[in-house]
Amino acid sequence: ELLAGPISQSIPVGSNVTFTVQASSAEPIAYQWLRDNIPLANGGRISGARDAALTINSVELTDTGFYSVVLSNAFDSRSTGAVLTILGPPVIVSHSPNLTVGAGSYVSLVAAVLGTPPLSMQWSFAGTNLPAGTNSSLSLLNVQPEHSGPYTLLVTNLYGTAEATILLT
Repeated sequence: ELLAGPISQSIPVGSNVTFTVQASSAEPIAYQWLRDNIPLANGGRISGARDAALTINSVELTDTGFYSVVLSNAFDSRSTGAVLTILGPPVIVSHSPNLTVGAGSYVSLVAAVLGTPPLSMQWSFAGTNLPAGTNSSLSLLNVQPEHSGPYTLLVTNLYGTAEATILLT
C-alpha cells in the first residue's frame, strides 16, 4: 500500500534535494526512481535510485524534471511522482557561431537557453536593442554590408543574466 508519495520541490542551483516515498507491504518492496520516465542509477550526484529515498547532490538546471518512483512486490506495482524545479540564473548552452555571409543573404541567429522562467530575451546590434529580437532566435532578411557587426543576446530572469555575442561579417 502506498502511504505517501514524493512532494514537488523548487530549490536553488547547487542545493541538495531528497524525494521520499512511504509504503507498506507484507512482501518486500522493490523501488526504482526515474526522471522523465528514464530509470536512474546510483553514482555521481545521485544516491538511493533503488531505495525509498532518492537524493541528488549539488543540483544543476538540467536536473529539472518529473521524478517518479515505481514500487513493486510479488503481487502489485504502483508509481507516483513529483516535479523538481531548479531555481537559477539563465545559461546560454549553445549559440550560432560567428558568420560571414554575402549581401542579400538570409541569416538566422539561434541560442539554446536554460533557466528559471520567466526568461526575458533581447537581441541588440552594435549596442542598440532590436524590437523584433525578443526570443532565442533572430532572423535577418536581405543582409547588407551595413548589417555587419556584433549581435548580442541578453537573457535575464529573477536570478541573473547571461549574454552571448555573435559577429556577423
